[in-house]
Amino acid sequence: MLLANAIYFKGIWATPFKMEDTEDGIFHPSPSETIMVPTMHHLSYMKAAEDPYLSCKWVELPFDGKQFSMILMLPGNGLDTNTLAERMSSSNGLHSIFKNGRRRNVRLGLPKFKLSSEMKLGPALMKLGVQDVFSERDSDLRGISNMPLFVSHALHKSEISIDERGGSAASATAVVMKMRSAFAPAMDVMDVIFNRPFLVYIIDIVNKVPLFAGRVSDPSKT
Repeated sequence: MLLANAIYFKGIWATPFKMEDTEDGIFHPSPSETIMVPTMHHLSYMKAAEDPYLSCKWVELPFDGKQFSMILMLPGNGLDTNTLAERMSSSNGLHSIFKNGRRRNVRLGLPKFKLSSEMKLGPALMKLGVQDVFSERDSDLRGISNMPLFVSHALHKSEISIDERGGSAASATAVVMKMRSAFAPAMDVMDVIFNRPFLVYIIDIVNKVPLFAGRVSDPSKT
């Protein structure tokens, strides 16, 4: 017997990237490794910052409808994505994003990517006290079936992908038993080129909560 719930998100950029501006660009999965990956380019007026608390550069790409956005975070020199993710998971991570960002001219280079991960939830659920349903002897699922069922595995899989048109994210748990504004005429331009491992978050802007999160270490792998 298979029980599943799923969450799916698909958003179109408030201002899509131009496909003709996509070209192969350099990406460094590690300091000693260089690969070429399809990289999207955009020059626009968007929310971005070089954040001193998080020690990173980040940009916010809004989806059409203004309720959701994607935040992309590039660690500063000497900082890795693991450390940056730990800082983001603290209570001040998102607060720093919403507080320090301002709209500015940005020259953006972003590789197309797709992320996928799978995690076994059984051990975590058992640590939280959900134990009987995993026991062939003690499980009592008569509320959903008269058959003698028990849970043998619990899995969680998530996926995030982006291209010139927008982004999509899906999350499923199974139990076995358009950036709208134009470039502004200002003097300074902030360059944000995602040419090494970075973090990506899909944010509910209205409620200021993350919906999905991921780490891009090698955009050539799916």
